[in-house]
Amino acid sequence: MLCFHNEGFDAYGTDVSENAGEILPDELKKKIESNSFTKTNYDNESFDVITLKQVLEHFIAPEEVLSEVHRILKPDGILYIEVPNTRCLKSKVFKQFWFNLEVPRHLYHFNLDNFINFVRRNGFKVSEILGGRGIMIFRTPLAFIKSFYFHLKNRRNTGMAFIANIFFLICFFPLLITTLFYRLLSTSDKQTDIRLIFHKDV
Repeated sequence: MLCFHNEGFDAYGTDVSENAGEILPDELKKKIESNSFTKTNYDNESFDVITLKQVLEHFIAPEEVLSEVHRILKPDGILYIEVPNTRCLKSKVFKQFWFNLEVPRHLYHFNLDNFINFVRRNGFKVSEILGGRGIMIFRTPLAFIKSFYFHLKNRRNTGMAFIANIFFLICFFPLLITTLFYRLLSTSDKQTDIRLIFHKDV
């Protein structure tokens, strides 16, 4: 929210926590709704841009969230959504130790195809599928290393702590470089996150 404000947007935000706005400047604190997104009182068709970055997978009823987005987004408005991708390399390699699995915080898991179908069914059309750009190229290496760490942490709990720690140190930099190249060469449907821009299907 602060980033958008600094770029000149009239930014608003929602969070179920009453303390969500404490770190923000005073002028932005009054623009945060301490409530569920589906229970806000925003006017119909009042927003030019709505972002759901690593958010939708946390909701019990994500279709209700998209319904509310459809209500408050202007007819020519932009919806940006980012969610973890179950078809990424880390999910295939580490399975239950995949960093972005995050059970029980993540209630839904998507790949590119079923996610596009889901959002389309709720009144939106795809405008652009985004790949990794800028600093985003580092998301895959870092998430891969975190998944590898979780896997080794489980090994530590089985009495192999010393071996697991040494193995992590040996593999850290080779994994970082290898997965960085993978991110640069992989297609959008195989990357760590699904990142799309939608418009209303009106």
